[in-house]
Amino acid sequence: MGQRESEATTHGSRSIAQILDRLLKRRMQSALYSLKNRSQNKDFKERFLQRALMHVAEYRIKHFFHKWKHNVDRLELAHIVNTEGDVVLERNQAQRNAKRLREELINSGYSPE
Repeated sequence: MGQRESEATTHGSRSIAQILDRLLKRRMQSALYSLKNRSQNKDFKERFLQRALMHVAEYRIKHFFHKWKHNVDRLELAHIVNTEGDVVLERNQAQRNAKRLREELINSGYSPE
């Protein structure tokens, strides 16, 4: 009988110790899990913002160089138009006509202002 009481006492105390140990382990595990989740959420937010910033920067750089190329093409086209062909001949003829008309007006008494 005494042996059974001592076994019950040691078993009972062991089971209380096991219960407290398990409770402590679960609390620790829960705390570590919540810390892990919080750090992952923070990392996700930082990674999301980093990806968004990279996307915006890449888009703005593409846009800048596309606009630059477009302006270069426009300048080349303007240079070609202003230095070649019938357009230049007509422009020069119009400038000569305007100059001649201005000189005639000045000679007939109109002031250039």
